[in-house]
Amino acid sequence: MKKNITLPDELVFEVERNLVGKYYSTLSDVIRDGLRDILSIYGKKEGPREVAFNLYRRGEVTARQGAMICNLSLRDFLNLASNEEIYLQYGKKELEEDLA
Repeated sequence: MKKNITLPDELVFEVERNLVGKYYSTLSDVIRDGLRDILSIYGKKEGPREVAFNLYRRGEVTARQGAMICNLSLRDFLNLASNEEIYLQYGKKELEEDLA
């Protein structure tokens, strides 16, 4: 299965500079390996919402990134998060993302 994703230019630059050619052949290899690591940590029994909520609770992803993991709008993600008693985290990272 082929999927398209959008990555921030800075992230692609850092990954290509530090990983591609040294530890991995391609950016796709890095992404696949990273996703395998995430699945090994969170287990395949968890769906995308549970993974996104756990990452968001720990501050490892922004609300917008969590919504993207779930394939939801930001509003729907935040509504579902509030139903799970997950509180809105809005800091400098989220502000910069919203202004971009």
